[in-house]
Amino acid sequence: MNTRRSLDHFVIAVDDLPKAEQVYRKLGFSVMPKARHAAIGTANHVIQLHSTYVELLGDLDLCIFEPLKQRFASRRAAGDGFYINCLDSRDLQADRDALLAKGYACGEIISARRKVAMPDGSLDETASDCFYVWRDDARLTSTLFYAAHAKPHVIWFEPWQSHPNTAMTTLSLTYASDNLQADEPYFTDLFGTEPAQRNVACLIYLTARGERFEVFTHDTLRTRYGRQTPARNGLATLGVGIRYGVASLHVCRAALQGTGVPFAEEAGVITVAANDACGVVTEFAQLPTSR
Repeated sequence: MNTRRSLDHFVIAVDDLPKAEQVYRKLGFSVMPKARHAAIGTANHVIQLHSTYVELLGDLDLCIFEPLKQRFASRRAAGDGFYINCLDSRDLQADRDALLAKGYACGEIISARRKVAMPDGSLDETASDCFYVWRDDARLTSTLFYAAHAKPHVIWFEPWQSHPNTAMTTLSLTYASDNLQADEPYFTDLFGTEPAQRNVACLIYLTARGERFEVFTHDTLRTRYGRQTPARNGLATLGVGIRYGVASLHVCRAALQGTGVPFAEEAGVITVAANDACGVVTEFAQLPTSR
């Protein structure tokens, strides 16, 4: 259980799934067709990157997995946005046993399988399993979980990894917390590493793949996002924003201008406000170019 984790995928809960699909198309993403979780009942649109993916999760009223359904209420009351975000696992059972031994409220291992149309037109089905690491206070409903993908070729494949905005990877994930000291053990145990940076304003973790996971206090979140800081909702700890690495910031800028998405740009980073990205502050930064 001492394995340092990397980011796996990100779940944005939305009340209007067709609208969310159009929002992310306007943001310059290639959005996969709607798919349904066979064992959970919810539906999604997936946006593939090269090592992670974004999941627009909808049809929440059709959820048949009661432990998850019961925890939708406070997230939905706060509006669209990150609900739960996922870290990678090589052995779900061992990871679950280790977290249970530490006293965490781990859900059962469940199937998140869904049918996927492959490039040749055939249908396949993902073989993804996961378990949630609950935080039972409704104010802490935005939690983390682990997943493993037995058939990664059904999760990641072209042409869905090519986007008009040239997004390729995830650089960072940003959270807000009203009590860093109380939240630090949870994040440290789930990520499998101590913070690379710790102070009264933030915690910074570096994943095994080099991504940045940062947690700011609600009071100091403005130091991170400035005028793009979203209004606070009723949740104590929650995901707030994501930064993508793009192959061409110039092309990304043109894609957003072409679809009329408002954005700000400063110090080489394009930022789209949460209200224009289903409740998630969305940033685009230039990846290093190879010579």
